[in-house]
Amino acid sequence: MIKGNNTHKISLWPLLLTMFIFLHVSSTQINGQARSQKKSFQEVDAGTYDLYMKGDWQGLIQEGTYALHSGIDYFYLRMRIAYAYFKLGRYRNAIPHYKKALEFNSTDTDAPYFLMLCYEYTGRNNEALKFSSKIPEKALPNVANRYKNHILKAGILYSYASANADKAKKRIASNNDLSTYGIQKATNSFHSTNAFVSHKLGRSIIVNHSVEYLNKSDYDFLTGDGGKKTTQAQPVHQWLYGLTMQITPMGGFSITPGINYLNIKVPFDGNSTSDFNTSTVLYSLRLQQELTKFKVGASLFNGELNQINTLQTGVHATWYPKSNLNLYYSFDGYWQQQKYEAKKDNNFIHKHTIGLKISDYWWTETSVLLPEFINFYDFSNAALYNSLEGTKNAINLSNLFIIKNTKLTFMAGVSISKSVSRFVPSENPTSTSNSVSYNKLILSGGIIWKL
Repeated sequence: MIKGNNTHKISLWPLLLTMFIFLHVSSTQINGQARSQKKSFQEVDAGTYDLYMKGDWQGLIQEGTYALHSGIDYFYLRMRIAYAYFKLGRYRNAIPHYKKALEFNSTDTDAPYFLMLCYEYTGRNNEALKFSSKIPEKALPNVANRYKNHILKAGILYSYASANADKAKKRIASNNDLSTYGIQKATNSFHSTNAFVSHKLGRSIIVNHSVEYLNKSDYDFLTGDGGKKTTQAQPVHQWLYGLTMQITPMGGFSITPGINYLNIKVPFDGNSTSDFNTSTVLYSLRLQQELTKFKVGASLFNGELNQINTLQTGVHATWYPKSNLNLYYSFDGYWQQQKYEAKKDNNFIHKHTIGLKISDYWWTETSVLLPEFINFYDFSNAALYNSLEGTKNAINLSNLFIIKNTKLTFMAGVSISKSVSRFVPSENPTSTSNSVSYNKLILSGGIIWKL
């Protein structure tokens, strides 16, 4: 056996030890230099004031943030940092600094004013309402009077839907299971009109009312007792009243309970005495917490739709990368349980939304709702999907156009989705069959009046 010669091996330990000592000494020197360069209160105050006067907002944010990390914190520093964020349009970043400034000086009038504007510009109208009371009327009459109106917002929206369901109708009518009592539907078209109004109740509650009328034409296929009946254009009349109360007990946190009253009327054979008429009450609750660049929340919905008890829980999150409404992404995830007698069906539904500011007078928003759902309540836009038909892969594009120097905003949108018609047996509405798909197009528009 030949043994190797170990005298030529090089040990790495002395080299690693030398590098560790060098890095430690270097970091100590750098930290010592940084500590020796720590600015005094007078230097911070003079430096940030100079940046403020020059309008160097990004430099002011950097200098002010460094001062805060160094333990220097006072009223005017917070006001300057907040105003720098405000001038850059990063309103959500400005909010905590204005709030901190008010902790230093609760009698200041500028901080509540800009704080109210930050809340307005980020869509947090309930919190803007609370801070409007702290603005002296004689100093800023136009701003103070803005929230003295009892009515905060009102509008009317209209939607029209058409469906390409001719092939689907043929497949539906070819169903030969005539012994089971049940129904299968397909949408021909519908018209929907929604009117809404928001008003204040005290200084921490915003009440929202909405009334929607839906006039729908359905293709109906009914079976039972070995026979079948087809109705090419069955009218459906639906009224929906919604009431929600957005309560803000503390800054950034809101509770929104809601109730919906739904009435459906289906006339048969033109004879009003044989109309099908039913009503139901639906309940909702949403909790929401605002953070600097995020908004998070949870929701609960419960009620009976189409004889099926629906329980729905949701989680919600919105990210504002620019700390304003110029760009945002929202995720809404729902766990839904549908129950009929002892039978249950569980589903997971998720929605993804991207909003973008195109110009000072044009915002656009695109969303997709996946995968398929029936008897569903969308908390993001307070939309109720009340139908035995499923909706699959719904893609929506909406635009808001603000009219300059007015209180008016126009809305225009389009939605494309795939409708899924299924045969629904009377004995168990959750046990469906004969799935048939077709496309549906919805065009919508409206006008919104706002403070």
